[in-house]
Parts: sequence; C-alpha cells; structure tokens
Amino acid sequence: MIKEIDFAQAGEMLARFSGMLTEEQMVSRLQAFAEEKGVERFQAAAADELIRVTRPERLVPAIYSDYRDVVRDGLRFLFRHLAPERLYPILAAQVKLKKDASPEERLVRLAGEIPTLHKLGQIIARNRNIDPFFRHWLIELENNVPSPGTGEIQTVLRREMRNYLIPYRIGIDREFLAEASVGVVIGGHWTAPDTGAPGRAAFKVIKPGVREQLREEFELLDRIAQYFDENRDRYY
Repeated sequence: MIKEIDFAQAGEMLARFSGMLTEEQMVSRLQAFAEEKGVERFQAAAADELIRVTRPERLVPAIYSDYRDVVRDGLRFLFRHLAPERLYPILAAQVKLKKDASPEERLVRLAGEIPTLHKLGQIIARNRNIDPFFRHWLIELENNVPSPGTGEIQTVLRREMRNYLIPYRIGIDREFLAEASVGVVIGGHWTAPDTGAPGRAAFKVIKPGVREQLREEFELLDRIAQYFDENRDRYY
C-alpha cells in the first residue's frame, strides 16, 4: 500500500456519505481524489485495496494452493492497469456495498464489472471435477450476471434497427429472455409489410461498452502473461 494514500480511511469517509451520494457523484469524488494524489499512485493503491477487501486467494481451495499467488498477483496487475475511468466505478460500487459485505460478495460484484473474469468464472464453474466449495462459489458468480436496464438495450436496438422500425412495425419487450456475461436476448414483435401477418422475434444484443472493455482486457491479459513470464521464478 502506498503510504500517502490511506484507502481504508478514505473508504470509511466515503462510506459515511454513500447513502446520500449517487454512484456518479462518488465516481466524481474518487476521480478528484486520484488527480490530487496522482493517478498512477492512486491506481496502485486502489489495486492493493481491492485485493485486501476481496481476498481472491482465499477462495482458491487448498488443493490448488500453488496457484493462490498467481491469482492474487494477476488480479492486482489487472486492477493496476485498467483505465482510470473503469477503475473509479469499480471502487464506487465497492464503497456502496454494505460495510460487512463478505470478500465473496465483493469479488462477485467486482467480477461483474470485468467481462473476461466473469466469463472465465462461468467456464470453470461448468467443470464438475473441481473442488465443490469453489464450484459453488463460481455458480453464484454465474447467477449474478451484471445487468443493463432494458431501456438501455431498447435504445441500442432502436438505433441499430432505425431503418426497419416503421416499415415492420417492430416492438421490443420490456423483459430479457436470457442474459450472459457480454450480451442479452430480448423478445419483440413485428408485422410483415406485404401481408400484415404478425410475428415474434428475439434480438441478441451485445451489452453497451462491452466491446471496448473486452478490447482493453484482452490487451491486459497479454501483458499479464508477459509479467508472469518475466517473474516466473517467484512462483516455483
């Protein structure tokens, strides 16, 4: 932890006002705090704090204990190098959680902000041969999919189908049919222009912002692999 930035103290102060501040206001305060202290310093300290409160290595069962340092250090590297505009909302969401939220709850919430982590957890959870406790936690992760509002998805669809909305009299449902890490499926209806026959539809939509997030995260995964290669002696 960088001594100039006492995240425990800053977090407690923000938590006192979390009920009065919107998440956007909290993000704004965190950004101002980061710019005052120095963004790179802030990111390094924030990464350490996220590791402290989520304790990801604790979830790795004893049978896989050789990988605990790899998991912890890989996540710390990821948090340190995420774009600041992504890191601020992640921190704000952690402050908004209950003070006694468990590390597991905090890690689930955090993974929901990072599509590659969320997807990786889903894939591992489908392996029935892994440690039962670990698998149970991963299933909880799979069941807690970060969800955009239906209004946001409707806006995306209307923009993408703007040339077809009127001719086909397309309507979009208010509830999702299915949801995954990076996309949603939402129902709708349409009318054939030539016959007037009604029809049902299902629209598959990539969540807003996910493309940009994945682009950044895939680049960071390459850098994490390079980091482990350069520091492999630490993990033998």
